[in-house]
Amino acid sequence: MMDKAVYARFWSKVDVKRKNECWLWKSSCRPNGYGELSVKNKSVSAHVLSFEYTNGEVPKGLWVDHICRNRKCVNPNHLRAVTPKTNALENSDSSSFHFSQRTHCNNGHEFTPENTRYVPHKKSGKKHRRCRACNVLYKARAKARKSGRV
Repeated sequence: MMDKAVYARFWSKVDVKRKNECWLWKSSCRPNGYGELSVKNKSVSAHVLSFEYTNGEVPKGLWVDHICRNRKCVNPNHLRAVTPKTNALENSDSSSFHFSQRTHCNNGHEFTPENTRYVPHKKSGKKHRRCRACNVLYKARAKARKSGRV
């Protein structure tokens, strides 16, 4: 059940514009630029509150994503629930997004289906791309070092 006092306090801190424009949060923000509101002595992200007021609770395992990429925006029309992976890959500021857009490895080999393998990260377990051509070169150099030829 929605607390009407919190709801009124929330919307009093929003600069509501036209439906297609960003509605900017006018109150306190976290260091990362996202608006926040204290609810029952707990800091809650303003964009998440906006999403929940309009759409209900965020489904488990999903995050609220800004379509507009404006962290201070709380316009419900600019927010959507997505998986963390979708959020990272579609967020043009993230390193995941930038690496996903690369077509070649650091040594210039193209990431093709034949030349790409996916390896789980040692700590997180998330899979990332590896260049097969570079792996072959790396193994040849390691073998040469081991045999004393280098």
